[in-house]
Amino acid sequence: MSFYVEAMEIINGIKTRLQKEISINYSVQTNGVLLTQAWCDFFQKYNFNVGVSIDGPAFIHDVHRKTPSGLGTHAATMRGIKLLQNNHLDFYIIAVLTETSLDYPEEIFQFFRDNGIKRVGFNIEEIEGVNRTSSLQKDDISARIRAFWQRFLGV
Repeated sequence: MSFYVEAMEIINGIKTRLQKEISINYSVQTNGVLLTQAWCDFFQKYNFNVGVSIDGPAFIHDVHRKTPSGLGTHAATMRGIKLLQNNHLDFYIIAVLTETSLDYPEEIFQFFRDNGIKRVGFNIEEIEGVNRTSSLQKDDISARIRAFWQRFLGV
């Protein structure tokens, strides 16, 4: 955290020296596992936009999001989300759609609703960076993605 505090001090010092009104938006994306009260205080002080990566209920999320020792991170991520909520920090979710999640649109919708999560963005799992493969590399996947969205949106 000390790195980020120092960075904010440097940025604010530059803004002051410029003697101009400059608007800067700060954002961070996290899995929420290491969130603490100190981080929440920091986010509030510097008006950070906070994004949390969670893919829905534990049985979906924990398939792909694991600790280095192989344990699922869902419970720890939910602790971080509850901490943000208890501090009245506005946050958003990024959820990755994988082959596993395509069969559970109602459960995903209900999970976010039950947990008071109102801002969700969905990413389609892709091959990028360290992700060398995608569970969505199948011939029939487009129809399944379309069916997921139709069920999720109730159309």
